[in-house]
Amino acid sequence: MVFKTSLRCYCSSSSSETALNGKLSSLFTKPRKRSSSFSFSKTTTQNSVLPVQETTPLDKFLGENYVILLYKRLDSIGLLPNFITLNILINCLCNVSRVSDGFAVLARILRWGFSPNAVTLSCLIRGLCMENRMVDASWLFKKMVKFGFSPNAVTYGILINGLCRTGSTGVALKLHEEMVNGDSKIGYVCKPNIVCYTSIIDGLYKDGLADKAKELFLEMTGKGIKADVVVYTSLIHGFCCTGNWEEAKGLFIEMVHQGVWPNLLTFNVPDIYTYNTLMDGHCLAGRLDIARELFVSTESKGCKLDVVSYNILMNGYCKNGKTEEAMSLHKEMILKGVRSTVITYNTLLTGLFQAGKVRYAQKLFAEMQLHNVTPNSSTYNILIDGLCKNDCVPEAIELFHTLVNSKYQLDIEIFNCLFHGLCKSGRFEKAWELFLRLPHEGWCQLL
Repeated sequence: MVFKTSLRCYCSSSSSETALNGKLSSLFTKPRKRSSSFSFSKTTTQNSVLPVQETTPLDKFLGENYVILLYKRLDSIGLLPNFITLNILINCLCNVSRVSDGFAVLARILRWGFSPNAVTLSCLIRGLCMENRMVDASWLFKKMVKFGFSPNAVTYGILINGLCRTGSTGVALKLHEEMVNGDSKIGYVCKPNIVCYTSIIDGLYKDGLADKAKELFLEMTGKGIKADVVVYTSLIHGFCCTGNWEEAKGLFIEMVHQGVWPNLLTFNVPDIYTYNTLMDGHCLAGRLDIARELFVSTESKGCKLDVVSYNILMNGYCKNGKTEEAMSLHKEMILKGVRSTVITYNTLLTGLFQAGKVRYAQKLFAEMQLHNVTPNSSTYNILIDGLCKNDCVPEAIELFHTLVNSKYQLDIEIFNCLFHGLCKSGRFEKAWELFLRLPHEGWCQLL
C-alpha cells in the first residue's frame, strides 16, 4: 500500500513519539497535491461502537464494508471524493478494525489540502481504543489538542470509555476532571455526557471504589444528566459487593422512582449487565458451578457474552485455585473472537502466581505484549509481587531495573512488593540500598 508504508509510524504501537510527532506535524503543516493510487487489504468485520454523528447516516444505512467497496469503485473510475466522504471512510475502516488504513486515508486528506476536523481524529482515536492501543489513542488525543482541534464530549467519551475498559480507570478519572475543570495543559472545559460518567462509574465499582463511584454519580445528576439502568446497576452491584446493603437498597428504590426499571426488560429477558452481575455474585459467594451454568445459558437466551462475562468467571476460578479452568476459558474466549483486556491478563497472572506457576505466568505476560495489550501499574505490581513470593527475587529485581531504565512511572506498591521480597530472601543490604535511593531518584513523592 502506498500510504500504509509511509504512515507505519503512526499505526505501529512500537513507534517512538519523536518520529510520530515529526511526521504528523509535517502532514498538518504541509498540504500536498492530490495523489492517485490507493489500495486496501481484505476487509474484516467488527461491531460498531458509538458512531460519530457526522459520519453516521451513510455508513449506518449501507454498512461499513459496503461503504468501503463503494469508495474503491469511486477510486477505480477516477472520481474524487470530498472531505465528508473521506471522513465516512475513516469511520468505517476503524469500525472494522482497520485503523492503519484509517491513518492512510488521513494522509490522503492532508495531501489533498483538506483540513481534518474533530470528527476525523475522534474516529481514529476510537479505532485505536477498539484495538486496545490506549497509549497511541492518548498520544493522538494530545496531538489533536496541540494542533488546535477542540475535543468535544464525544471525543472525551471515546477515550474515557477505552481507558476504563482496559483497566486504566484512574487515568480516565483524571481526564474527566480535566474535562470538567479545564485545569490541565489542554485547557478546554467540556460538559461530560452519559458515556463519560457511565464508563468511569462502572470502572470505579470494578476497582472496589463504590464510594467514589457514588460521588461521581451525584456530580452527574447534579449536572442534570439522567442516570440510566447501566449506571444504577454498576452502583448497586458495587455497594452489594462491599456489604453496603442499605446504600444498594436506597439506590434501587431511587432508580424505580426515577422511572428507570431494572434490567428485566420487555418480555422479562435480562440483558448482559444483569447476567454479569448475577455471575459475579455467585463467584464471590464461591458458587462457581451455578455461575458456570449461568454463563453457558446466557447466549441461549439471546445475550452475547462480552469480555466482562469471561473476566468474571476467570476471576472466580483463579480465586478458588482453579487456574487450569481459567486458562481454558481464556482460550475459549480468544477462539470466539472476544478480545482480552489488561484486566483479563491481570486476573490470570494473579491466579498463576498464587498457584506457583511462575513460568506459565511469564509466558502469559509475553503473550499479553504480543497481542498489544498495554500493561498498567497493577500488572507490574502483580509480576514483581508474584516473582518475589515465588522465590524469584533476582527476576523481580531485573524487571524493576527495566522499568526504571524505561522511565516508567513507578507505583509505591511496586517498592513495597520489592522491599518485602528482598527482606524475605535475606537481602537486607539490597533492600536498604534501594530505600536510600528513594529521595535521590525523586521517588519519595510516591510515599
